[in-house]
Amino acid sequence: MKFFFSNFFSKLLFISLLIIFVPEFVYSTLMYNQYDPFAYHTIQGTNKYYKKIESGSIEAGLHISPFYQTTSHARNKEGEKTPEGDIFGWWNMAGLFYGRNNAQTLISASSTIKPFALEQAVGGDQPYIPDATTQGYYPRLSDAWRVLDNQRENNPPVSDFDEKDLVYDYTLSSSFNSSAYKAKMPTTYVDTEKMGIRLELNFVSKIGLGLNIKTGLVDYRTTPSFGLPAGVDDTDMVYKYLTKYEKMDAICKELGLDIASRQEINLEDTFVQLYYRDAFKLMDRDDEHVVNLVPYLAVGAWLPTGKEKNPDVAFSLPTGNNGFWGITVDGSINFDIPDAVQLGVGGGFAHFFKRTLNNQRIANDKNQQGIFPWKARVTIDPGVSWYFNASVYAPYFIDDFSAYLDVIYLKHHRDEIKMNESDSSRNAYFLPEINEKNAEWRSTMFQGGVNYEFTPGLQVGLGFQTHMNGRLVYRNTTIMGTISFIF
Repeated sequence: MKFFFSNFFSKLLFISLLIIFVPEFVYSTLMYNQYDPFAYHTIQGTNKYYKKIESGSIEAGLHISPFYQTTSHARNKEGEKTPEGDIFGWWNMAGLFYGRNNAQTLISASSTIKPFALEQAVGGDQPYIPDATTQGYYPRLSDAWRVLDNQRENNPPVSDFDEKDLVYDYTLSSSFNSSAYKAKMPTTYVDTEKMGIRLELNFVSKIGLGLNIKTGLVDYRTTPSFGLPAGVDDTDMVYKYLTKYEKMDAICKELGLDIASRQEINLEDTFVQLYYRDAFKLMDRDDEHVVNLVPYLAVGAWLPTGKEKNPDVAFSLPTGNNGFWGITVDGSINFDIPDAVQLGVGGGFAHFFKRTLNNQRIANDKNQQGIFPWKARVTIDPGVSWYFNASVYAPYFIDDFSAYLDVIYLKHHRDEIKMNESDSSRNAYFLPEINEKNAEWRSTMFQGGVNYEFTPGLQVGLGFQTHMNGRLVYRNTTIMGTISFIF
């Protein structure tokens, strides 16, 4: 199926539809997803504002929101701008060799399938090479091992080359030199785009109690490209046998890891929320109404109807909270100055329940980063997520136009990852604390929108959400339009 992003006219048509069908009564929502940490569901953003129901006891709304999202780099653990694929560090391809056990066997994909085992070679101070079975399972990785395992120690060579140029034993973690290795490793760029539609069904009573249900459908594409420093060519053995794209792709396939482009159409997670929002008049000394105090309180639940990130597809994305169930609590205090503006501050937190997962790629050496070759069974207990927002709502600032602005700061605390292998001896060879460090992020975002009311029952708008700064998150920009039918 040809991905419709690739067609310029499809993009142009979609942006046109955003402008034509642009929302009411949908919220942006905290998620367990560092690739899209605060789901944007309509232009009204956090939407904790007060809106009086003019007639009837219950008001219902259906909101249809097409959106387009693009990513411009990511933020690494230091908060620096970095290519998306290097969000967890540049790919240390030499790390594929690290983590031997006492039997000179690397931690393999399982305890019995496709072990990477070494055997004693003839001569040398480090006389270990992949055995014949391993060479059958991992031919390209075995070639790279034999070339880069310090040929000066007389291990059997794969081909002739200038040994004096090989300064480091690339198969030993103890030889790792970050600055020297980085100059030889790929820079991983990923062109990421999303296009989809989000839906909300909302009910609110005249006494301020409400219910909303949100979900969506997304079509995403990730296209990686691997860049190397200028001047690296086939005379460099690390490049020739390990980081040249053709070799890197072949080695990753041997490890069961797909590093190719990805395009998928999937459901997003579903969010169900109960909330209370009402206005209380505050009077001045002359008993005149000057401001409304608007408290807002909500409890919600995330249902994992979306798709999880595939650990065997390097550039797949979760379309929700990566399969985790979650609960949320949100609140705010708004001050509604009649016929003028609403100002508010608020926040919330989310808790996601732990899961035990098979075949997760877990580090097995402290110097691995960017890519983890081996898999294990683990139990993941997500850290708490929380956010703070400051908001402005200007109703009918020009005729039937209303405007919304939010500044949001969010933080996700570090996950706890525990080994859960049935063979407990394998647990000792993994270092889940490395993965835990990658599962702690924060982000500051700015979002806003303008809404136009044709009639009380038909409203359209156009909005945006953009990243400002953070750590271990993507730098996303989302454009959204919504058409709302109010009953």
